Amino acid sequence: MMKCAIYCRLSKEDAVQAESAGFAFESESIRNQRDLLLSYADEMGWEVYKVYVDEDYSGADRNRPAFLQLLADAEAGRFSIVLCKTQSRFTRDMELVERYIHDLFPRWGIRFVALLDHADTEVRGNKKARQINGLVNEWYLEDLSENIKAVLDNKRRKGEFIGSFPPYGYKKSSANRNRLVIDPEAAEVVRLIFSLASRGYGKRRIADTLNSMRIPNPTKYKSQQGLAYVNSMARDETGLWNRTTVGRILSNEVYTGVMVQGKRRKLSYKHSHVIEVPSDNWIRVEGTHEAIISKEEFELVRQQLCQRRREGKKGTPHMLAGKVICSHCGSIMRKITNGCKNRQYEYLRCDRCKTSVKLDLLEEEVRSRISNYISQFCSHSKDRQPGPEPGISGTDIVESLSHHMLSRCRKGIRQCVKALEAIYIDISTGRLTREQSRDIISSLISRKEELEKQQRDILEQMKKSGAGLYAENGSDNMNGKKSVSNSGLHFWNSNNDFMREASAALVDTVFVERKDITAGMQKVLIRWTF
Repeated sequence: MMKCAIYCRLSKEDAVQAESAGFAFESESIRNQRDLLLSYADEMGWEVYKVYVDEDYSGADRNRPAFLQLLADAEAGRFSIVLCKTQSRFTRDMELVERYIHDLFPRWGIRFVALLDHADTEVRGNKKARQINGLVNEWYLEDLSENIKAVLDNKRRKGEFIGSFPPYGYKKSSANRNRLVIDPEAAEVVRLIFSLASRGYGKRRIADTLNSMRIPNPTKYKSQQGLAYVNSMARDETGLWNRTTVGRILSNEVYTGVMVQGKRRKLSYKHSHVIEVPSDNWIRVEGTHEAIISKEEFELVRQQLCQRRREGKKGTPHMLAGKVICSHCGSIMRKITNGCKNRQYEYLRCDRCKTSVKLDLLEEEVRSRISNYISQFCSHSKDRQPGPEPGISGTDIVESLSHHMLSRCRKGIRQCVKALEAIYIDISTGRLTREQSRDIISSLISRKEELEKQQRDILEQMKKSGAGLYAENGSDNMNGKKSVSNSGLHFWNSNNDFMREASAALVDTVFVERKDITAGMQKVLIRWTF
């Protein structure tokens, strides 16, 4: 007795087809297909090896589980006939029709039979009919894909949410599945994340804080809510937060009440490959749902994130951020980190031609040239060279930068005080607990004390006379102007904040050439702002 494999498939596209054709969807049901094919196999005297079923899978999907298992069993020779209701149940992909029905199945000794199509590989002259069926099915898929795409785009433009799972912090409205409503429990976590970020917490530190509070990450939370959500990007199922998850939340505009969709699209209905869509082509609709975060707070955090992308090891932007250019191609060189956990090295690298330079060595070189510049134009000698611009001395620049640093210190102190006041308000209103805010308060107090000390040091140095920062009206001074003393120069040259300010004010661009391996040298050219 010959063995046959029965294959049944049903997808949402079949419901669309049934509705447009005006017949009952039940006629295409898995039960209907199975009963019809079992009856036919019995009539033909075939032994049924197995019934393979794929439900909710498109005919263009090449990764259907039961479909793949059927192909593996066919290649292993476990049956000699594949029986389907129609050829489209097996596949709507013309490429798969040719590959399996017309090529591999005959090689494996497999007969393909589609009952209602009268497709039978054992019948001579039937191949053209099967190929025509394949083309018709593929055209149908292409038209269906375009129709679905148009319907979904229309929903997106109306601000309707069309995703399977809502963003963390929201849930689907029971009255309208295309509308988002706030999930109170998750929304509180979102507010906490933005609150921590607005007060200077980095993504990794926020993740550590959430983990210490035993708050489940979005994947774990959705699972606890009974949702069959699977994060394809997750490397494990620990339920712990990481900096990537925190970063996605902090950069998602949905939390301001704006629906942003259409960021990605499939390359083709026949393939699962997804491509990124340029931001100008995203579909944005304002006010589609209640906001969790104000637009002001979101924008503040966004700016902080942009700033932190250029951070060094100590959490502050490196002094040459955005100013280093590859001499070979003119591209901006970005910071990368290499090495192991206990020993890491920071580099600036050109993504286009791979020119690279160690960040600490480059910063040291630029600091040295700035220091030489200040020493050159701020010396006490009678032959002191003029400043970079007529009427402007190096001393003037030092004095200007010192006042600017004072202003920055005072502004930072005010921000710390304001943030501390906001935290105490959050505690009193219940938005934050004392346990949640303890580390934040400690960090802000430490930062405030650091800025206050820096302010005192600068003021003390500026007020000194003679051996201090300035020497007034000395006989060696040109035009009776004040100049910077040696001790003052030492103070500013050793002050990291001053050098950072000096770099911002004096350095326009730093050009880095490719390293000469033979000579072991790498040329660096600085274009000054004057």
